[in-house]
Amino acid sequence: MENIEVLYSELEAKSKADQDLTESTSSFFKEKLSNVTEKNKNQILIYAVQKRTINIIRYFVRAEIKVTLPLKTETAIHIAIKCNSTEYFDLLFYVYGNVNYKTVNKKSKFSHFQAACMTSNVQRVQNFIDAGVDVNAGKPLLEAIERKNFEVIKFLLKSGANANVVDKRGRTPLQLIFSQFSDGTEYETNFELFRLLIKAKSDVNKTDKNGNSPMFYLLDRDLCIDNKKKTLEILLQNGADVTHVNKFGYSIMHYVFGCKNRKERDTFELIELFLKHGAHVNATDKWGLTPLHLICSQLSNIKDHGHEFAINTIKLLFINGANINTVNRFGRTPINCLWSQLSNIKNHGDEFVIHIIELLLSNGVDINTAVDSSGRTPINSLCSKLGRDSKNDSNLKLLQVLIKYKSDVNRKDKEGHHTLFNLFGESCGSSLQWDALKILLQNGANVTYINSAGDTILHHLIKLKYENEKHFIDIYELLLSNGADVEAVDSFGRTPINSLCCKCSKDSKCDSYLKLFQVLIKYKSDVNRKDKEGNSPMFNLFKRGWMNYAQKDALDILIQSGADVTHTNDTDDSVLHHLIYTDYKNQEYAMDIIELLLSNGADVDAVDTFGRTPVNLLCGKLSDSNKKQKDFDLKLLQFLIKYKCDVNRKDKQGTSPIFNLFKSIGINCAQKDALEILIYYGRVDIEHVDKNGDFILHRVINSINNNKKCAIDVTELLRSNGADVNAVDTFGRTPINLLCYYLRKGHNCDLYSKIFQLLIEHKCDINKNDKNGNSPIFNLFDKSWISTFQWNALQLFLKNGANVRHINDAEDSILHHIINSNENEKKKSKAKKISVDVVVELLLNNGADVNAVDTFGRTPINLLCYQLNRSSRYDPDLKILQHLIEHKSDVNRKDKQGNNPMFNLFNKSDYWGIDPLQWDALKILLNNGANVMQVNNAGHTIAHYTDPRRFTSTLHRHEKPNIDSYGIEYCVILLQLINSFNLQKNRHLGNGVEERLYISQHI
Repeated sequence: MENIEVLYSELEAKSKADQDLTESTSSFFKEKLSNVTEKNKNQILIYAVQKRTINIIRYFVRAEIKVTLPLKTETAIHIAIKCNSTEYFDLLFYVYGNVNYKTVNKKSKFSHFQAACMTSNVQRVQNFIDAGVDVNAGKPLLEAIERKNFEVIKFLLKSGANANVVDKRGRTPLQLIFSQFSDGTEYETNFELFRLLIKAKSDVNKTDKNGNSPMFYLLDRDLCIDNKKKTLEILLQNGADVTHVNKFGYSIMHYVFGCKNRKERDTFELIELFLKHGAHVNATDKWGLTPLHLICSQLSNIKDHGHEFAINTIKLLFINGANINTVNRFGRTPINCLWSQLSNIKNHGDEFVIHIIELLLSNGVDINTAVDSSGRTPINSLCSKLGRDSKNDSNLKLLQVLIKYKSDVNRKDKEGHHTLFNLFGESCGSSLQWDALKILLQNGANVTYINSAGDTILHHLIKLKYENEKHFIDIYELLLSNGADVEAVDSFGRTPINSLCCKCSKDSKCDSYLKLFQVLIKYKSDVNRKDKEGNSPMFNLFKRGWMNYAQKDALDILIQSGADVTHTNDTDDSVLHHLIYTDYKNQEYAMDIIELLLSNGADVDAVDTFGRTPVNLLCGKLSDSNKKQKDFDLKLLQFLIKYKCDVNRKDKQGTSPIFNLFKSIGINCAQKDALEILIYYGRVDIEHVDKNGDFILHRVINSINNNKKCAIDVTELLRSNGADVNAVDTFGRTPINLLCYYLRKGHNCDLYSKIFQLLIEHKCDINKNDKNGNSPIFNLFDKSWISTFQWNALQLFLKNGANVRHINDAEDSILHHIINSNENEKKKSKAKKISVDVVVELLLNNGADVNAVDTFGRTPINLLCYQLNRSSRYDPDLKILQHLIEHKSDVNRKDKQGNNPMFNLFNKSDYWGIDPLQWDALKILLNNGANVMQVNNAGHTIAHYTDPRRFTSTLHRHEKPNIDSYGIEYCVILLQLINSFNLQKNRHLGNGVEERLYISQHI
């Protein structure tokens, strides 16, 4: 192969150097190829075709070099076909001769005979046939038709070529010829071939793989109608089937309407021709469409003034029995198809539209069963168009045409709407709607009909936009004068006037509503009729709380018409309660509205389901009033007081307005201002007690949050107006006792301290006990860290005579109380501000009883030791111990179990070790006279609680080589205790001697 490639390169170079086909180059080719095999010569020609080196092929011809091969060999001609280089055929056929070489490729079998048929050389084709080649071998007729080699086609047909052979797509020669048909000079040639195919018995009904017969191919061509009819008539004369249906369900009657550049005149003539030859006028495609469906769907596409032919085509279909009521797969009849594109058809003129519609209606349309996918009949659809298109008055003419042909004006669509609802689908008020409504009412439209949403037409209109106020009112009044029910209720139980009030509450642009109110009242609408929620029209008028001038004017109309201003709804709200709940976007109108209600008899002391009067409800609202609304709410409070509201009326929870004023956490300026109004204008009862037993001062203290000035001002305002600073709540707490409770919580202490000082300045009882017997000083310290605020409060208490020797109901003194509270200090040490030992020292310096006993008989020092033993404590406990001893605390005083402080220091300790604080405390006790020989109620001495193994285990944990003075002190104490241990009777000593030796060695 390499030698062939080298040879090809030499030949290629030589042919390019001498393109004039000289004798010398020809001799060069002869010489070079003289010893080359036939196979290799063929390969050189293949290379030449692939590389498009035509000069090599020319030199083959010039040098008269022939190639002879086995019949089943791929030649350069086959390659030329693949490369679409058929211009080489003449030269190559000279080299290969008339031998019919065939490819052996299974995917593509092709012969030289077929290649010859692709050329226009009839003689070459004849040579192959004369040489005995089968005229039908390899379907040469199709190749000739594909390349429009008309002379070859004629010759092949005359030579007996099969006129019904098919290609890969199933197309016959007849179908291929038709696919090439066009007007002009080629038509006659194609027509002649067509006649030859017919003469050669070509099957006029044979279909391709899509089921299309030759007639479908012909209709698809852009031919003038005369040429098309001329060809069709021959097909029909030769038995073409006009009823055939292709793979997609289309018959020739459907295919007519899909023709390219279809003209109405052509359609008419073709339909006429097919019907004459037996086409089915009501044939349906896979979508259930008949020819009548198709023409009705395409009326908007009419071109070239073809309106008359379109009308004539429809008439022709009717003459031949077209069914106007056939329903397609989408539930549509031909008239539905027309109606769906009515607005586009109107571009061809109203006269044409009316003519077409009357033509359909006059041919038996069941106008009331012809519904579209939305369940609408033509009159429903037309009314919808009338509602949307306010300028096209031709729709009124169509409406009259439909009614002329007995359209049902009360037929419902799938949404439950009949024509009146369709007419007013989105808006109301156009002149066309007004005129259409008169036509519908004159023809029996039902004005009392209720749609699937539960609305009558009166309810429906209220929900819409109003294009023209005059016509809107006229339309509404026309419906009422024709029997529309002014008291009909919708699904919410609302009458039209109630629905109108709801609409008015959320639409600020509602001038036309006022006129509509007057119309409804003129027709005796009940202005007090409740809906399902128990709301009268007056309630629904303020449903959204806009408070605009139209609502005020509407309220005035309702009141003048007898609306009950004292009415309460199902939740027992009066209209005043209802308005107070509302956010006011226009406060000016809101006040006018409330004054209008009050001046017309609204009950200023009506109660809601919670027993609240309007003033009670308003005070609750003021407790969390926003800045924008507080000024109005304060004015409203003055207004209610002006109309003699009861400012002391309690609700069902026993809460008066002044208490509801402080129901939320936090005190704001609005509450302060409201309190002043209640006190100075309303004569509110400051001494009222709520159901929880709280006085107003208690409620205020519970409500304090972060506004220092307002909280102090409110407290002073209440006190200066007679609030009892020593009143007690249900827990027996005075205001200052309650304040101490909050001070120990650590929240808003600065603010509480200010109020604390205020109460003390006004002689509150600082020693009054609550129901637990706790005085304020007790409540100041209750298991919490000690802040500077508590410290300052304690100093203020002491300065003003607080009793530090008081014993509460649990028999604790203040010292017991603080030592018990100090138990949790280790958890909150980071937050601590004042050390507890400082507080204890202050109390002791101010007379606290150092030897007072609690319910267990423990003195403060006994309790402290008990606490030191129970959990890990910290250094201030030792300072407290020292303070107690300095103030003569009895270090040997026993509790009810006979345990002295030293017993309580060790009675629960870990067996394997003693806390260093306990050692330190023991040292302090021993240095201050603690008796190690005392016996408790169980007959035990301290030695029973101080087994040497516990002490020495602690000692073992210290580094043995470095026993410092601290460690030596441990050992001395150990020896004292061990000696004490050895003095006890009836006690086994164990290894006490060994322990003494161990300790002595370390000393």
